[in-house]
Amino acid sequence: MKRSVLRFIPLLIALFTVSGVQAENDPQQVQPYQHQGKKYPPVYFITNIKGADIKQTLEEHQAFAELDEDAIGAPLAVIAWSGLRMKQDATGFSSLMLSASTLGIIPIVSNKEYKVGYFVYAGGELVDKYIYSMTSADVENIWAGPPRDSDELKPAEQVFAESTVTQFLHEIAANEELAELFEEYYLYAPENKSVSE
Repeated sequence: MKRSVLRFIPLLIALFTVSGVQAENDPQQVQPYQHQGKKYPPVYFITNIKGADIKQTLEEHQAFAELDEDAIGAPLAVIAWSGLRMKQDATGFSSLMLSASTLGIIPIVSNKEYKVGYFVYAGGELVDKYIYSMTSADVENIWAGPPRDSDELKPAEQVFAESTVTQFLHEIAANEELAELFEEYYLYAPENKSVSE
């Protein structure tokens, strides 16, 4: 019995030293954003991201004239969305079997994909979307209680979500179609008028 337990020690060490984060479109590697020129038009803004203040981070960059959560009928809208899903790979199944065979002594490791998306709408039509994702490993003990809530962000996910703002702003600054759309907006709407008026 002692020898069979000793075989699992290297595996336990590997499970607890998993780095946990791998970004695919790594926004943290992007240069800081400094808005130049005229601000983007005011938009209706809504998000489901909890634990990371995306709206405040966007406002700090001063790229948009206004981010209004009450202007449902505004001609332009930006929706920031996030989601977490279990990756369908062998890690979760083999980890579950190993944990079950040791009656929960060894924790369950699962790979999860966390995505943050920004969707830009004009007149109710999707104009463009920007999606960023990262992979993280969750280590959970079956005896430790219920798994974390799907809305609850881990610190690495929170940092990742906030860092996607810079990437998003860089990408819309480089998008010529959006630049034309914003110019067209200013042709028909006065600059000093609030989006919710």
